[in-house]
Amino acid sequence: MDSENTLMTNITIEDYTAEGHLVHYTIKIGDWEYEDHATTLDGAFKCITHNLKWDYREYERDNEND
Repeated sequence: MDSENTLMTNITIEDYTAEGHLVHYTIKIGDWEYEDHATTLDGAFKCITHNLKWDYREYERDNEND
């Protein structure tokens, strides 16, 4: 495996719904970072999937010639 093309993906989820609050999440891949929140844990997983599928892909496309 070529380590030059390998990036570590870190996803942090903090679930505060038991206290009546939101679920906060952060996604980090290389120098790209995305933070947001959702009202449920299931919603957070759906949002994370969406962010990885669309937002990170857009970031990669915008930076592919750097």
